[in-house]
Amino acid sequence: MKKLIVKNYIIEINNSFNTSNFNNLDECRELFDEISTFYSFIQLESERFGILTLEYDWSNLYKLLDIQSNSTSHLTVTCNVSCIEIESTIQVQYRNLFTHYLEMNLYDFFLILNFSVPGCFTLCPTKLHDGTGHVINFKVDSAIFESSCYKSGLLEWPTISKVPLKITVNWYKSLKMSNKQISASNIERTIFAILNFCEIDSINPCSIIWLAHALEAIFNINTGGIQKTLSDRIFLTLGKPSLNTKKIKKVIIDFYSFRSRFVHGDFNIHHPSQNEVLDKNIEDYINNILNTQANIFKILLSTIQKMILSNCINIEFKEQIILHPTIEKS
Repeated sequence: MKKLIVKNYIIEINNSFNTSNFNNLDECRELFDEISTFYSFIQLESERFGILTLEYDWSNLYKLLDIQSNSTSHLTVTCNVSCIEIESTIQVQYRNLFTHYLEMNLYDFFLILNFSVPGCFTLCPTKLHDGTGHVINFKVDSAIFESSCYKSGLLEWPTISKVPLKITVNWYKSLKMSNKQISASNIERTIFAILNFCEIDSINPCSIIWLAHALEAIFNINTGGIQKTLSDRIFLTLGKPSLNTKKIKKVIIDFYSFRSRFVHGDFNIHHPSQNEVLDKNIEDYINNILNTQANIFKILLSTIQKMILSNCINIEFKEQIILHPTIEKS
């Protein structure tokens, strides 16, 4: 007789939801309702186990509404992972492997929430307890989502909004990334680059490489004339701004200048200590990196949101040549 194999997990998320991203608690409650509706029961395909079922208990979410706005808070979530035993060779001890699937799903949840309500949710830091004493630590930060929204507002371009969670969940499912560990398409390259960016120190100039990778993947850029091609495709996708066009073009030029100088050894990198007491210039240096990151990430985020709302998973650009015949005189 086939068995139901179940494993219970506890997820501890410090500084989980940033309530300052909401105009009021009703907006926050609405998102929590969406999470409870669309992200409590998840089914994943697994070569080893067949269908894996993840059942999240989000009841503690609503306790966060008692905390003053403009604050972040600790959240404890439980999750049961289960499957029907499909072969007699799959023993109960294999349930320890469930952890890997839950870990992947938490990364997905991080992106889905921040694509919907940018900057609202972080996994930094988070502990995943599997009940055996083993703990997986997450450090995936959503600060770049929030700062990119701020930068978008300053120049009134591009548009970054809130997307209903149901739409984002369905779009993300349509990518069919499952449990992939190596990207194979432009949108997968973009998403994996964003996750890698969110996991490293934001002051690290290496973060610029991840952003360049994501930007060139999503806009399908190869080699040669990158800056002009990228600018043209960005404006074609997101619309050309009515104001500050030169400033926005300069953002892309400065970004690639930054990237080139870093890659080719011409960038004045910082000492690991980042000591402002010893060198006051470090503050301007850090602000320069953070501003560069946010100015580029806002383009990525706006593009992904447009793809979500348009229900598309790839952007293709084509160049057309139209030859008009001469008009013969009668």
